[in-house]
Amino acid sequence: MSQHGEILDAVKATIVAAISSFNGVSSADVAVCKRPDVKQALHESLITKMPCILICPTDQISILGNGTNGTDDYGYPAAVCFVSAADSTIGTDIDLVTGWHQAARKLFHNRRLSGVTTAWRCETAPAPAFNTDAFTNNQYLATGFLVRVFNRELRG
Repeated sequence: MSQHGEILDAVKATIVAAISSFNGVSSADVAVCKRPDVKQALHESLITKMPCILICPTDQISILGNGTNGTDDYGYPAAVCFVSAADSTIGTDIDLVTGWHQAARKLFHNRRLSGVTTAWRCETAPAPAFNTDAFTNNQYLATGFLVRVFNRELRG
């Protein structure tokens, strides 16, 4: 498995281990996807229902200038996307979805990623608190953030 794939699986495992922090989401509805597309994830049976949490590769891998004589540091990005069905009245669902956002961010920011021995730190980057396009076009409440996992790898 690629380093990036291993990191995406470890991000999923971290969220599943803390699933009790995400009201209404079961571990079966946390999935690694090619892109944050709920309809595709449902079609491919990666998730069974909403609400769900999708972990997707995104952005570009960063090559950092530090490391050691025989290693290089890379930053692997993973988008963590929280999605819930919604109707035209947002109601309390937005509190639920943004609460998931906050709980997950605390799992990763300035922490090591469990399960990946070469990962030495995670950093989170903000995303829009509320994806208006998902709500307007698809009747979903969607929020998320970027986790960048810094990894030290042998050179060559």
